[in-house]
Amino acid sequence: MSEGPELDAGGRTRKGHRGRPKQQDQRYYSVDLERGPTGFGFSLRGGSEYNMGLYVLGLMEGGPASHSHKIQVSDQLVEINGDNTTGMTHSQAVEQIRRGGHRIHLVLKKGNGYVPGLW
Repeated sequence: MSEGPELDAGGRTRKGHRGRPKQQDQRYYSVDLERGPTGFGFSLRGGSEYNMGLYVLGLMEGGPASHSHKIQVSDQLVEINGDNTTGMTHSQAVEQIRRGGHRIHLVLKKGNGYVPGLW
């Protein structure tokens, strides 16, 4: 018998078992940010033009991202307002965030404290 995702009585994948190992699921989280007077309070590094994902490079002290107590430097940006960032350039990501208006919804993957390409 092969192991696959856990299914409910109707044959649907159970919540929390979306084909990824449980340990990996715990690395993903979402956050909603309200734009502050100077923006959302974080900077990004990377993009498809650098053959890398998009990573949180810095947090502005006292900014919305810092106040979320979730976002950390080195976390990878996975989705912006429901749009997957795979293949997105740096400028496309920045524009997507700007277009979000006063509030954005982000999905991120916890980093390890190391922002790729800095050292």
